[in-house]
Amino acid sequence: MPYHGSYLWQLRKKVGADLILMPGASVLVRNPAGQVLLTRRSDNGNWCMPGGSAEVGGSFLDAALDELKEEVGIVAKPQELIAFACISRPDYHLINYPNGDKLHCFAIWFVIENFSGEAKIGEEVTDIRFFDVSAFPQNMAKATRIAVELYQKYKDTGLFQVA
Repeated sequence: MPYHGSYLWQLRKKVGADLILMPGASVLVRNPAGQVLLTRRSDNGNWCMPGGSAEVGGSFLDAALDELKEEVGIVAKPQELIAFACISRPDYHLINYPNGDKLHCFAIWFVIENFSGEAKIGEEVTDIRFFDVSAFPQNMAKATRIAVELYQKYKDTGLFQVA
């Protein structure tokens, strides 16, 4: 769902720019070459993985599927998404928006390698690209950098990661 009209938008109308704790989900999309899909945010220009806030009546999985479709046009089957980490520390996943709004995200991170549709620019995004893990852009969101590290730990151990 686009920001305008979303649950977060409704909350902002009530509480202004005050810090909000928000559940959500992000997705590490890997192509067959092992590259990772990143989106460039329209609000601050940072690169990140597709993701966003949960909506009323939804779940972490719903948020992940909805954001994939909304932000990059990827359609995925729920069983194709594998949860590998949770990032909730404020020093890792605090977003300060250009308008002064603050959001402390509590997000489940999923990985997907099998999906349909060709990645294309959607709402809230100005660019999308697949990057080699060794060639990520400098202006990458902190939570995205940490998610890549946690994914590697998940691959090495098979254990769900928490940060």
